Amino acid sequence: MLKLRFEVKNQFINRVDKIQPSADSQYYLYAHFNFLTDDWKGKVVTAVFTKDEKSYMMLVDIDGDCEVPHEVIKEGNFYVSVFANTLITTNNSRVYVEPSGYTEDAENSEPPTPNIYNQLSTAFGELRDDVDYKLDNIDGGLFTDWGG
Repeated sequence: MLKLRFEVKNQFINRVDKIQPSADSQYYLYAHFNFLTDDWKGKVVTAVFTKDEKSYMMLVDIDGDCEVPHEVIKEGNFYVSVFANTLITTNNSRVYVEPSGYTEDAENSEPPTPNIYNQLSTAFGELRDDVDYKLDNIDGGLFTDWGG
């Protein structure tokens, strides 16, 4: 779990971490709000996350934490603000999200051509399996009966 950290003083929100989250994660990125002034104490606080003119609200728990909605964790900027039940509001704080390497369109790679070590290892394994089979099936007799 990764937490973005914000300080809230009166109507101003300020991001205080240096985290640069990567795009496309879900159930991993959280926000923590530290309320520095008494006007927020005892209030029900909601965080608003905005990306591309769409906003998503998340209830902030008693510890000042909430999950960041996965809809905003896309490459580029999203914005965070909070408000309280008595309509105390804040400005926006910008969060930049780095592109991720995740894609659903990736193709599976072909197995590599075996090098000499892989070829010898495979041959040795087959030889060992053959010897083990013969040793497990010895039912008496002479070496020439099964050894050759």
